[in-house]
Amino acid sequence: MIDSISGYTPIGQNNSATSSKIENAENAELFKKLLNKAVQDKVDQTHTMASSIEEVGALGTVQKNRAADLISKISSINDININNPISEVENRAKELIDKLSLYTNELENPKFSLKDIDSLMNDINDSAGNLLKDAEDLGGNTDQKLMDIIRECTIVAQSEYIKLQRGDYLDSFA
Repeated sequence: MIDSISGYTPIGQNNSATSSKIENAENAELFKKLLNKAVQDKVDQTHTMASSIEEVGALGTVQKNRAADLISKISSINDININNPISEVENRAKELIDKLSLYTNELENPKFSLKDIDSLMNDINDSAGNLLKDAEDLGGNTDQKLMDIIRECTIVAQSEYIKLQRGDYLDSFA
């Protein structure tokens, strides 16, 4: 009847259930340690990557700031505004006025033919139309006085273009 007592193992016999439980507990503890180590390694790796990303981001910001400073210095040296659409429109308006002035001088100068003047007038007409469109695209950002000048120059350019195409100046070149 002694054999029926649970938990009793005769000498020389191995209780497989008990040793199995001990092995399972040891394996579970080993697995737990390995899992904790893997998780900790991943956390450390993530922190390292985050630090690296922050360092790269900081370097990128420093480089952007240096580039902006350099552009600012170049702009101030050359008295220009880089990537400023309003400044670009102003410069193009000045160019259009210069072209109109050149057109007036060529119209009065007998050295120039109608063919020479016609190519200049086509350029002026195209420039005026594009400039007016670009200035209007800027909307309220463009100074009203500048817009008035651009509109007036565009009207003059288109009027002169029509006069030249119509032949109003043929008598001057005969």
